[in-house]
Amino acid sequence: MEESQNYQILIFGAKTTGPSHIKKGLPCQDAWLSEVFADDSAVIAVADGLGSAEYSEQGAEIAVAAAVSSIKEHYSAVYEDGSRSKDLTKNDAMIREAFFSAVIEIEKYSGLKNIPKKELACTLIVILIDKNTVSVGQVGDGAVAGELLNGDIQILSRPAESEYVNEVTPITAENLPIKISLNANLKDIVNLAAFTDGCQRAVLIKKDGEYRPFIPFFKPLFKYSDSADDILAASEDVKSLLLSQKMTEVSDDDKTLVIATIKKGR
Repeated sequence: MEESQNYQILIFGAKTTGPSHIKKGLPCQDAWLSEVFADDSAVIAVADGLGSAEYSEQGAEIAVAAAVSSIKEHYSAVYEDGSRSKDLTKNDAMIREAFFSAVIEIEKYSGLKNIPKKELACTLIVILIDKNTVSVGQVGDGAVAGELLNGDIQILSRPAESEYVNEVTPITAENLPIKISLNANLKDIVNLAAFTDGCQRAVLIKKDGEYRPFIPFFKPLFKYSDSADDILAASEDVKSLLLSQKMTEVSDDDKTLVIATIKKGR
């Protein structure tokens, strides 16, 4: 049965400071974090601090740490009957909770440091790989692309549409529940890539008002991830890609790219 299959999940990636930030003496405002669990499951969180927010890099770091910790708690909490929280909680509910946990931690930091919450604003993408399914939640820009078992490459989560050009919705915005875009329990995903908006123009195309993956970028990327076995070396290769002329000439913003490959029976 499919549930008894072995899955090996390999996650690697990098973030780089954009040339415009370097010129202004600003830090990288992106952040990402991941954790692989013992039972063929994993979580990835990617955040992008808003350039207009003074302490957005702290907000992004807090958001990814809180989101990963929230998901991890569901996998580690065991009840008296031996069941775990994750066995009793739907994947989309875990992702929603991860977003709320991120906001709560940002609000705590805001109060502790006496920093207005809006100055910690960031976007957030949360990905839950649960054995043979992938669930994605997103607020703001950036996106997630995935390769299916049949070789097709699709957008799993797309940049949020805004009323105004260059307007971005952060997780600290009002009415967070309706801002979360969710795509839950997707099957047959063998590779996926999450990235912040600094990568968008290089890896996505917009046709008929709809974002689509730029196949010449993702095909070789996912072919590489299929053969990767050293996380540190693969992460360095991703960093080199983000710093390449082709990527930097498209956008001078911070860039983050995180790849996960799901290998069955290995």
